[in-house]
Amino acid sequence: MKRNSPTTLQPASAVAEQFLGMICGQLLWPQLVRTDFVPPVDPVDSTVVDEAVALMLTRYRARS
Repeated sequence: MKRNSPTTLQPASAVAEQFLGMICGQLLWPQLVRTDFVPPVDPVDSTVVDEAVALMLTRYRARS
């Protein structure tokens, strides 16, 4: 699989799929596939979303 360079534009649908994948990978999938999953006591939803946004901005922010 060829890796895209940082200057290669990605379709918006691919970027959205990556973003949702990061969030679902932390919040949704463990509850669906692990029978021993115990949700954390602390609310981590906003932390997971904030980190996903930070990663996306780092990866796709326009370079000046």
